[in-house]
This record gives sequence, C-alpha cells and structure tokens, in this order.
Amino acid sequence: MPLILGPDFYSTRVQLGRTTMPVDGKVVQLSPGMAVTVEVKTGRRPG
Repeated sequence: MPLILGPDFYSTRVQLGRTTMPVDGKVVQLSPGMAVTVEVKTGRRPG
C-alpha cells in the first residue's frame, strides 16, 4: 500500500545519536522500525 502524504505531512529519515532514551523515568531501548513523532526545526523565529 503506498504512503499517501497530504500538504502537512512529509516523509523523512531521522538519525539519532544514541539507541536509548528516557520514557516516564525508565530507559527504553530504541530499535529500527519504531514509530515516532518528530518536530523538525528548519530555522529560527524572529525576536
């Protein structure tokens, strides 16, 4: 099934600097294929 992207959605790859992260006070091991939500910062806001 093809991935259908709308005007507010973009396909991208994210590379992390480590394979674990804290979640609710516990260290969680990250693995390939996990679903994520990311915020991409493309510049600076004025002010």
